[in-house]
Amino acid sequence: MDKLEKYSQMDQAALRLDALIQVEADRLPSVGGAESGKQAASPGSDVFFTTSVLGMNAISHVIEDQAVTMGQAVRFYASFQKFSRVQPQQARYRQLLAAHIPVYLFGIADVPLWEDPYLKPMTLIGPTQPDQPSLTKNWFVVLNNPQFVSMALVSRELPNPTKPLHAPDKLLYRNFEGFWTYDKAVIGQVVDILDDYIKGLDV
Repeated sequence: MDKLEKYSQMDQAALRLDALIQVEADRLPSVGGAESGKQAASPGSDVFFTTSVLGMNAISHVIEDQAVTMGQAVRFYASFQKFSRVQPQQARYRQLLAAHIPVYLFGIADVPLWEDPYLKPMTLIGPTQPDQPSLTKNWFVVLNNPQFVSMALVSRELPNPTKPLHAPDKLLYRNFEGFWTYDKAVIGQVVDILDDYIKGLDV
């Protein structure tokens, strides 16, 4: 049996994203440490990074701001792993939706999202085993406009063996590795993975 065939559709999407992250880790220059979010969030060359939630937010904001500037000619995909983690960013996402940008928002439905015709919730289910691949372990923000500028942040959360059992969802326990890219070919691969998952939900 092919490796992908053993897993659910969501898990297959996670395996494909994680495989792409590994490819980019081998290809791109790497930044890390306390300054990684600041460096990666500066528009320019593609990079591979390891960073905290604060760094992830900095990079995400660059992509979100660019999408608002571009307006409705884009498709936008985002996952904060859980819908509750979108709440502090709700004003930013309302700006995107006000520009009539379709936003495909992925996450565990631990809180309800607000209603908007351009908001497309993609509800995820958490893994039943710690080593199970799952999109709930990925944080991504993707602006797709092949005719103009596309950009993407794609990452996976790193395991934290020092995190106490049942610890609160605090920033200090969460770090990510992934890539920030303008490469349309790579972004096309990410979009294909996410669109395949979305299409599978409609079957």
